[in-house]
Amino acid sequence: SLNVKTTAAHNNYRYRAVFMNCGSKTVTNSALLTVTSGTAANTLGLVISEFRLRGNSSQSQLDEYVELFNNTNTDITVPASGWEVAGLNAAGTNRITLKVLPAGLVIPAKAHYLITNNSANGYSLGAMATGDATFTTDIPDDGGVAIFNTVITTSISSTMVIDAVGFQQTNAL
Repeated sequence: SLNVKTTAAHNNYRYRAVFMNCGSKTVTNSALLTVTSGTAANTLGLVISEFRLRGNSSQSQLDEYVELFNNTNTDITVPASGWEVAGLNAAGTNRITLKVLPAGLVIPAKAHYLITNNSANGYSLGAMATGDATFTTDIPDDGGVAIFNTVITTSISSTMVIDAVGFQQTNAL
């Protein structure tokens, strides 16, 4: 077997093994590499480390937040396209933009980036953790959130997802 780190650009490349010892040489037949697309793993190292869609039900506080974590030893800089942190509406059919992470934003190595709900009753935990950014839209209960590698203007594609978490099973999040 031969393990090859590859990309879609390597589709239809041919590989063969060459064995040599003491002047003799054996060459295998070539094997055609076929690269099929699929959902890419999060190789960036940015993850949603924690999220909360609802606070204490006996109080009016939502206490919603999404916490990102740079799980690498190097800073991560948001590229020129920007990134979007989004949730879903209660029906699970439409994306709700929570926060656009602007180009040039740096999330330091091994650091957290906390995005909190800034609406009335949205976040009451500021004494424990102050947010780095805010959003004002309620994240529906039993929903999900995702980080997309672009600011989305059309439909959601799984190739756009950096990381996603939640309870929603009927859509791309």
